[in-house]
Amino acid sequence: MYGLNLKFAGLAIAAALTVTGGGVAAVTTPAHAAGLAAPAVVAATVRYDDLNLRSVAGIERLNARIRAAADRLCIVPGVKGLDASLAGFECRDALVAAADSRVRTIVAGRDYAETGVVTLARGR
Repeated sequence: MYGLNLKFAGLAIAAALTVTGGGVAAVTTPAHAAGLAAPAVVAATVRYDDLNLRSVAGIERLNARIRAAADRLCIVPGVKGLDASLAGFECRDALVAAADSRVRTIVAGRDYAETGVVTLARGR
């Protein structure tokens, strides 16, 4: 009986170490854990080649896609402080504003190197 209790105590210790180690690994980024540098720029590509940009609905859909991509690049889900939240909103708004001139050029038909995509990028 005493040996059985030691076996379970050993399993409990192993489980506790695994959980604690997993918690630490979850806090660090994979790039940091591997000793690699995080990328300097993070980008998202927004396709519009399936939209009719001669219609208001098509332009609104493109702008919605751009806002969603900017959200994914800038807004970190979960609980965070006020400063981090505000920084995420500012980042998103800056990316949307930067894409606005590109959208206006595309809609006006002055994009002579039209690729069918708008690229959003932000530095880390």
